[in-house]
Amino acid sequence: MNSEPPPDVAAEPAPPSDGEVIHSSPAFTAYTFQWPQPGTLTLFSDGQIQFVCVDPQKSAAFNCSDIQLANFAKSGSGSAIFTVNDGTKYQFVFAHFNGRLFAGILALLKTIRESLVWQEVLAQHLPPEKVKKGSVGKYVLKVTVILSIILAPFVGLAFKLKEADKPRTEAIAAYRLGVTHEQEQHFEQALADYQRAAELKPDFYEARLNVGAMLGKLNRPKEALDAFNQARSIRADDPKLHQNLGVILSMQGRLTEAEAALDECIRLGGDAAAWYRRGLLKQMRSGWKDALPDFEEAARRQPQEAEYVFYCALALGNLERQAEALTLLDRAIQLRPRDARLHYFRAVALWYLKRPDEATMAINTALEIDPTYEDALAQRARMRGQGGAR
Repeated sequence: MNSEPPPDVAAEPAPPSDGEVIHSSPAFTAYTFQWPQPGTLTLFSDGQIQFVCVDPQKSAAFNCSDIQLANFAKSGSGSAIFTVNDGTKYQFVFAHFNGRLFAGILALLKTIRESLVWQEVLAQHLPPEKVKKGSVGKYVLKVTVILSIILAPFVGLAFKLKEADKPRTEAIAAYRLGVTHEQEQHFEQALADYQRAAELKPDFYEARLNVGAMLGKLNRPKEALDAFNQARSIRADDPKLHQNLGVILSMQGRLTEAEAALDECIRLGGDAAAWYRRGLLKQMRSGWKDALPDFEEAARRQPQEAEYVFYCALALGNLERQAEALTLLDRAIQLRPRDARLHYFRAVALWYLKRPDEATMAINTALEIDPTYEDALAQRARMRGQGGAR
């Protein structure tokens, strides 16, 4: 018998203490928080912070959407400015050591109105006997002065870090904008965004890699090669970099260097696309026999990619292994049934295997999909001339 209680009666976990880590991952760390209101404070790996109160009304009062960024995920300290709905601003100063978060609150007491707001907040955390007329205001001033003295180094450090980190933050924003433009296939705009990110943060490897990729898409291979070489000066062990180098070098007709780049990509753990691209280069340089093992490896690694399966079939057909080619063409057609090219090569294989009726059906299917397919039209004419296609 299972002695564990059913899920609906599971014991509620004890609430964590103030400053205790309740979640930790590479993406973010979350702490409990009790002041100015009970809630959770989350530190994200890119330096962003978020404070969410348990009471939704309190969360609305402390407008978390207007938090300024501070880099304390790496530095161990930082600050953020919360804006209350009435326009009052408070600066939170944080420091965390040995896995626990310590926070001080420095009110920007510039007006009586702000002081009154802080009286309401602070009164909730004072013993009842201390909350007397006029006493809270004194506590506000005392706490402000004490925290100003104790936490001044952290405040200064936070603002220095914020200023130093500004280019990084802007670079990340530009990079993300570039990703959006690239997804929309606005490659010129994406290129400008990635270039901006690389200017703001010269060691931003991903930005420089994407600069090269966009230049390649825009058919500017010489500039793309320069961009990839700049990326390589930052990080030389990325398989994707060497794959891109192989593509760009092949665009320039530098096939030996391109194959060497793809060899390095594969040595570093490149994916199916690297094997496929090296197969294309080998076919151009030395023929289908040398290319076939790379196409087969690409198809083995990514069996649902019709193009890899098709090139295996194409290599086998050119090596006069038509029966094996036909099996792979049937598989590729299952993956991509509306590709006229696949039906055309299936017709060719069937014709060589002396199966004219099936070849006729295949060539007609290819032309139904693409009536202007010149190779298919020529093949049907040849078949008709030999008494095959109708």
